[in-house]
Amino acid sequence: MNEQPHQDDKNPLEHFADEATAALGGKPVELIEQSAEQVSGGQVSMASSMARRVRASAMHMQDSVAGVVQTGSLDAQDSVLGVVAARKASLDGVNASVLVVGHAEVEQLRAFAVFGGQIDGNVRAVLTPLAALMAGSGFALTLWGLNRLMGRIRKNRINRSLESKR
Repeated sequence: MNEQPHQDDKNPLEHFADEATAALGGKPVELIEQSAEQVSGGQVSMASSMARRVRASAMHMQDSVAGVVQTGSLDAQDSVLGVVAARKASLDGVNASVLVVGHAEVEQLRAFAVFGGQIDGNVRAVLTPLAALMAGSGFALTLWGLNRLMGRIRKNRINRSLESKR
């Protein structure tokens, strides 16, 4: 007989989420086509929903929007996130402003800045180390130029006021 190994269609993060929920004692929260200011719970599931702040031991998002997310594990598809802090993440078709993650498996992620221990997959970050260096240099050069310009203007005003007193 030809036996094939059992393949679980379940997301590997769901097992972690179940354990975290049991350990933290949070209650499961489900949002379907709803909006909320703040969501807190053990396992949070969002479908076509939006929330300003989410704090959860585990979170699943599908076609949803969240502002600030703090979670142990995050599973998101076709969603938009603001600032995210997560230990583990599985992301597909996600846009994020800032992502801070320990380990992420990514199908497609577009983000302004990504900070992480290990990130596997297709990530497009706007703030790369080179871009950050160029932006910082430009900012420092602008401050230096403005300082020099203001120094000259002050010096000219002082000279004019001294000449007018004579």
